Amino acid sequence: MLATGTLVLVLLNLATGAVQATYTNPLNVPLADPFVYQEGGIYYLYGTEDSKNSELGIPVFTSTDLVNWEDRGYAFEKDETTWTQRNYWSAEITKVDDGEYLMYFCASPNKDEKMPFNMHLCIAKGKSPLGPFKEIKAPLYKPAAPEEAIDPNIFIDDDGTAYMTFTQVVMGRNEIRIVKLKKNMIEFDGEPILAAFPERKWESIPWEGHLVNEGSFILKHKGYYYLTYSANPFMTPHYAIGYATSKKPLGPWREHKGNPILSKTGSAHGPGNGMFVKSPDGSELFIVYHTHFKPGQLGPRKVAIDRVRFKSDRTGRPDILIIDGPTTTPQPMPSGAE
Repeated sequence: MLATGTLVLVLLNLATGAVQATYTNPLNVPLADPFVYQEGGIYYLYGTEDSKNSELGIPVFTSTDLVNWEDRGYAFEKDETTWTQRNYWSAEITKVDDGEYLMYFCASPNKDEKMPFNMHLCIAKGKSPLGPFKEIKAPLYKPAAPEEAIDPNIFIDDDGTAYMTFTQVVMGRNEIRIVKLKKNMIEFDGEPILAAFPERKWESIPWEGHLVNEGSFILKHKGYYYLTYSANPFMTPHYAIGYATSKKPLGPWREHKGNPILSKTGSAHGPGNGMFVKSPDGSELFIVYHTHFKPGQLGPRKVAIDRVRFKSDRTGRPDILIIDGPTTTPQPMPSGAE
C-alpha cells in the first residue's frame, strides 16, 4: 500500500493534472540497506526492516520514478522448512540465464544458536522480482565460528563474469572481501580476497571495540572499478560512505583520498549502505541509501536518493566520484519521471 503522505500527493496530482516537480529526503520508505533492481520501466526495492518484521523475510516495494514507492509485501518469507529464520538483511536480486531471478541476502538460523546473530550469506530463487523466492542455498558461505558474513553485492562485468563482494565479520573488525562466482552464480570460484578494511581516521569509530567496513557495491566507469562501502557503526550519526578504485575487479584497491564522500550533516545522520541506479530515462545516476529516521533518532531508518556525478582530476587517474548529498531540501525529480 502507498504511504499516507505519498497517497495524498498522488491523488492531488491526479485531481489537478499537476506533474510532481520535486522530492525531499528521506523518502517515506522505512527500510535500511536498500537495493533497487530495474526492469521494464519498474523499479523494485528490497531492504532491511527496523522492527520485529525483520524476522519475517525480505520486503519489496515498486516504483516508476524512484521517489513514490508502493509496498508489495514480502518477496521472500520464511516458513518452518527454511534454514533461515531471523535477521533478514541486505537483499538484492539479479536475473539469470534461465529467465528466473536469484536473491542474495544474509540471515540467521533459529534462535537456539549460541551466537547472538550468527549471520551468513544465502541464496533464494524466484520467477518474478516480486517473488515468491524460495531458498536454494543456505548458507552459501559459512566461515568458521565465530566469524560471520553479511551484505552481499553482485557485480557482473562486461564479459559476463560475476563477482560477489560481502562483509566478513572477524575478530575486531568488519572487512570487505570479494570473490569470483562460477557460471551457475551460486558457488564461489576460488577463495574470497580481502579488498578493504577500516584503517583510516574517518572510519575508526569503534562499536564495543569493533571497527566497521560494510555495505559494499561495485560500480564500473570508464574502465575503472569503484568499490563503495560504509564505515563506522550504523547506529551512530557518523555512518558514512567512501570508496576505492582498481583497474581489475579483484583489486588491488586504492582508497580515495577525499573519503568520506557521503557523511552526516546537521539534518541527516547516518547516511550509508548505498547502491547506484539510473533515472527513468537513463540520463542521470542516483545513489540509493538509508539515513537515520531523524537526527537524534536511529529508527526506523529510511531510504534516501541523491544524484551522483564524476569529475576528472586531470592526472590520468580515475575520475572522482561525487555524491550531491545527503540532501534534505526539495530536489528535482529524477529525469524521465512522469
